[in-house]
Amino acid sequence: MATPTFTGMGLATSLGHDAVTAAAAARAGLVRPAPLTVLVDDADTKDAVPVVGHPVDGLAAGFDGVGRLLRLADLGLRDLLRSTPVDRLRAAHWLIALPEGVPTAPPLPLPDHDAPPDPDGPDPEVPGPSAPRLAPEPLRQFVEATSGLSVPASRFATFDGRVGFIRALGHAQRLCERGTTCVVGAVDSLVDTEVVRTLHAHGRLLSGGPGVGLEPGEGAAFFVVEPDGARPSLGSPGPGALANEPDHLYSGVPVLGRGLAAAVPRLAEPVWPISDCNGESYRSTEWGHAVVRDEALRASVERTLYPATSVGDAGAAAPALGLAFALRAFARRYARRPTALLLASDALGARGTIAVHAP
Repeated sequence: MATPTFTGMGLATSLGHDAVTAAAAARAGLVRPAPLTVLVDDADTKDAVPVVGHPVDGLAAGFDGVGRLLRLADLGLRDLLRSTPVDRLRAAHWLIALPEGVPTAPPLPLPDHDAPPDPDGPDPEVPGPSAPRLAPEPLRQFVEATSGLSVPASRFATFDGRVGFIRALGHAQRLCERGTTCVVGAVDSLVDTEVVRTLHAHGRLLSGGPGVGLEPGEGAAFFVVEPDGARPSLGSPGPGALANEPDHLYSGVPVLGRGLAAAVPRLAEPVWPISDCNGESYRSTEWGHAVVRDEALRASVERTLYPATSVGDAGAAAPALGLAFALRAFARRYARRPTALLLASDALGARGTIAVHAP
């Protein structure tokens, strides 16, 4: 049985259009926030101010909606193809994480603990996800056009949200163990105009808020996963796990971190957590409870990396950007530990983690 290993990657973020530049900038503590076109009311002055985000500079400017997502995918894919011979990808399976649908209504309010419960009251209706922002088939055709490869639908699959990227990596591991080369990727933009407006309407943005909330970002990342020995290794995926958090962001119930803690695999060695926490109070509360519940996280929390502090919240692409930063840290020998642990939490309850080992 072949051992899966990462042999190539491509990246596009607000810090650069390639993996080497973006990871070096993040390590140096650089950030490139910029005002977006959406205006919101300042919490103190009530003046209209632009939302601050982390857009990919230059080549993604002027695009919005599906066009912006495809442009980001183009940037990340072209970076991948600069370091990976196309011939190695002719029979590859493509496994891509796409944006999670932003729920159709704001989060339910948390209960008032001083008010008596109403046992006869109706159960609140939890908001469901909106329609997908990018359908799989246009992306498959775009991958074919950009790479010049034939990518039939039988070798192309998509997954939803941040945890979708964890699922994609797990699927790639199983395929690679049978000798199949895979390209695993993710693309998302919370800088998209309609997404920014929705996040503001749901009270989730930092801009114009009370000091907590997310700064929207965006990005695309692609990784080649091949059997060990095919090419020099950048690192290798390890054990992972999936779970569900019923007390999710939109449930109206305080979170206790049970889902995220349940998704942490049992590992023998200390880990380097790479969290997709984004500045929202819900996510911070969940992370704190999960750390208390899980011994591995509790022993490693002081070493945690938070990519959102460098590139904003990149949605479904957030764990993928964290993986790219980890692989570059392995290559440059500044990783905080030889095993990274990617953590992912989606707004509607999916939770996932996966370990990544240094070569």
